[in-house]
Amino acid sequence: MKYRSKIGVLWMMCIAFMLWLTYGICRSVDTNNWEWWIGAVTIIGSDLLFLNLTFGTWYQFHDDDLEIKCGIFSQATIPYRDVVEFKETKIH
Repeated sequence: MKYRSKIGVLWMMCIAFMLWLTYGICRSVDTNNWEWWIGAVTIIGSDLLFLNLTFGTWYQFHDDDLEIKCGIFSQATIPYRDVVEFKETKIH
């Protein structure tokens, strides 16, 4: 069984605010300036990484272990004997 990570309302508001700020910054600056392009690529890259970490996190239960994936960089497999506690959440 595979489950996506729960994303709270406050976290979604932070993501919306981050994207709104990025849009405002990218829209309000002179695009003929090479320094603007470096900043824009850095900000947009950070946003994409943040979004991938937020929406790319999941948990999968196997026969002998729990697999956890967090974005593109982190993946772990934990044997059930090492798990102390887990709690199921429901999104309403």
